[in-house]
This record gives sequence, structure tokens and C-alpha cells, in this order.
Amino acid sequence: MLKETGKVISIDADGLWVETLNASACGQCRARAGCGQKLLAGYGQSSSSIKALFTTSPQMHIWQVGDSVEIGINENALVKSAMLAYVLPLLSMVASIVVAHYLFHSEIASVLGAVFGLALGGGCVSCIIRRGKAHSHDGDQQFHAVVLSAPG
Repeated sequence: MLKETGKVISIDADGLWVETLNASACGQCRARAGCGQKLLAGYGQSSSSIKALFTTSPQMHIWQVGDSVEIGINENALVKSAMLAYVLPLLSMVASIVVAHYLFHSEIASVLGAVFGLALGGGCVSCIIRRGKAHSHDGDQQFHAVVLSAPG
């Protein structure tokens, strides 16, 4: 389970809306005091909100806006999403390179095929996320963040 801490910004009957800080891993290393990268990473920090579902019976009565909460998501959901986001465009790119080279027997055609295939794969991922794949897991607890801690 991947865990993150955040602040409750809204309470629903089935879960909490949690605001988390999008932090860079850059501030975690030993060289953080003398590194300019930390300054750049801090400049772009922003927050995001996510809905975390209750794992047991509705607990909305014990939470208040502003409480600190620990939420988590299953590692398998992250791996499956990463495979979709990275492997599909790469496979599309390789397939386009092979087809372009086979049809035109030219390096320029292979390079253009690579660019086309990568763009096509990225577009496919975008369409899958927008149109169906993201919504087909609405009932699957694995793809939702869950509340892990109690207030206090």
C-alpha cells in the first residue's frame, strides 16, 4: 500500500476529500542544503485534492474539515496505470518503426515512423483514460484511494 498524508477539505457520506502537497523527492537527500535543485523543486510545488473512500462503515461523523489524514492506494493499481501510460506508447513506436522501415527502407522514414508511433500511442492512452478505462474501475476498490487512519 502506497501511503500519503493530507488534510481533509470536505466530507462525503462515502469518503473524504483530501488535499495533499505535490512534493518532489529532491528535499529528501543529504545534499539538500547545498543543492540548487531543491530551490527549483520548491518553486513548483502545488497541492491536489483526491477523494479517499472509507474502508469500513461510513465514518463521516468522526471527521472534521482540517483534520490530518493518512490515505493509501494499492501498488498494483499504480503498476497497471504505469504500464498503460508508458508501455503502450513505446510498443506503438516500435511497431511504427518496423512498418515504416519495411515499407520505405529508409532511416528518415523510420524516424518519422517513431515520432508518429509515439504520438499515436500517447493519443491512445489519452483516449483510454478519458473515455472508458478510468470509469470502468469505479466499483473496483483497488483503483481508489482509501482512508487509512482515524482522526486524532
